[in-house]
Amino acid sequence: MSKKIKIIKDKKLNKKNIELKGYDGGGDKSKADYQILNYMDKKNNIFISFKRGREQNYTYDFFNREARNNIVLELSILDARFNEKKPRAPKGLTREIMCELLDYITKIKFSNFTDKSKIYTLPEDFKHLGNLPKLKSMYEKMGFVKTPLNDEFYGTTIGTIKEWCHDTYKKK
Repeated sequence: MSKKIKIIKDKKLNKKNIELKGYDGGGDKSKADYQILNYMDKKNNIFISFKRGREQNYTYDFFNREARNNIVLELSILDARFNEKKPRAPKGLTREIMCELLDYITKIKFSNFTDKSKIYTLPEDFKHLGNLPKLKSMYEKMGFVKTPLNDEFYGTTIGTIKEWCHDTYKKK
């Protein structure tokens, strides 16, 4: 009984585990070309990384002025077994915390995102994990689809992911 209570207690986003890094060559995060928001929970063996960047990096359309100005999110890492020596996180916990982290990012950290803003992921990065079709299927269930200009990236809107989070975990 006490173990079940402990798992429920651990399902909260621990804001102390969030680290923001900005990159522009000069260290000024407000002028950063892109910013990375990492979440590492060593207790549950979870690592999640979001990257705030410009859309042109995901569409490879460098001459599109609109794409250059659009700020997007990338779900860079969603790992339920960050430390290979420890057991993986309980099933679904990593995605549930990802939902809370996405909510935190869009409402508090980077408030310029709306439900229509785009979010991308690159499952091809994880082909070394072995089961790429299963990984792609997981992202597709969350609402990601292949991008038309670059079939390595999967993309969708933040609103689609939030809707999936709400339907799956009954969260806003």
